[in-house]
Amino acid sequence: MAWLARADDVTPSHTLHARAWISADRLVDRHTGASPRSAPPADPETGILYVKALNSASLLALAKADPTRTEGEYDVDRDRRSLTVANGLFINKSPYGTVTAIDLNQGTHVWQVPVGDLPFVRHHPALRGVDLPPRLGVIGAPGPMVTKGGMVFLTGGGATLYAFDKTTGKELWAGELGERGYANPMTYQVGGRQFVVIATGSGESAALKVFALPAATTAAPQRR
Repeated sequence: MAWLARADDVTPSHTLHARAWISADRLVDRHTGASPRSAPPADPETGILYVKALNSASLLALAKADPTRTEGEYDVDRDRRSLTVANGLFINKSPYGTVTAIDLNQGTHVWQVPVGDLPFVRHHPALRGVDLPPRLGVIGAPGPMVTKGGMVFLTGGGATLYAFDKTTGKELWAGELGERGYANPMTYQVGGRQFVVIATGSGESAALKVFALPAATTAAPQRR
């Protein structure tokens, strides 16, 4: 169980709680993983596929259905998704969300990097003093967009839009959205200028956030 939290990843106490949970003859299911919902894009020039994946163990169970939202007597118990120990931390180690470049011609991984962060994990009292990685990864299905200009854009389901170098996986830029961007980015061009847009928020807070390079410059994208 290499994915299980270990003492060198978090704390000895966390590791003991995670192993105790698993040893209780429970079935752990990763029902999303590299979700097809992420709509992974492929670069037609290189044959490389870019896939957003999440690493979050879950337990699926049935419960009495809510008649206001489900037809039938039973439905998935929506209060029993992510598996955590008593203090709320996940039983598995980070990264919790990644983007992977896969060479479809060779069937190999070109690179894989974490996408986003989880503040509630990073600032958890039980992890005070633990040397955590710069990016823990964010849990979510939204996938990336790859451009001819050499960049991969995505949020991964968080509130930050990232741009990575499509060849190396190096993070080139990050823009705060103010709301969760649970969507795949899109791009369009007006008057010879390229824009990147993503849907953010929900309900009354729903909005489209648009980014572009400042006119006649190659600086980092700016939000409109």
